[in-house]
Amino acid sequence: NNNYQEYKTGEHIIKSDPKIKSCFFTNHDTVENNKFGTSTYITYNDYEYGKLQFSMYGNYSFKVIDSKKFIEIYPSFETSKMVFGTYITTVYRNYISKMTYNDIILEKEMPKSELSKVNEYIKEYGIEITKVNYEGIKYTTDSLKVIAES
Repeated sequence: NNNYQEYKTGEHIIKSDPKIKSCFFTNHDTVENNKFGTSTYITYNDYEYGKLQFSMYGNYSFKVIDSKKFIEIYPSFETSKMVFGTYITTVYRNYISKMTYNDIILEKEMPKSELSKVNEYIKEYGIEITKVNYEGIKYTTDSLKVIAES
């Protein structure tokens, strides 16, 4: 006897026994130091040095601002961290690829103006990114030669 009901939540389908009640809790504190990084080199055109390539890694912090939306889309906290880590890597890649070599070396945190753009896009997921930092950057050997020769 199959008494399960199906519910579509975002991209997921959840099967539930109507006789069993569930209760979910979300923490609205900021979750800090979630890691992100590029799996391949980022290629960009620096105004001073021309074409350069680098990889990077860092961390981001977020908090749940709408529990219902968050749980409907991400039934697993670990899944949400993986998805947002990938998203933050893409956002930071796009942001940093518009900068110069010297700007990248000096800037360690994504500015609030960029964060507000990110949060406008992701508010439908029930979270807010509170901080994005990059901790390390590694240029390819060819890129380092170009920088040293200039």
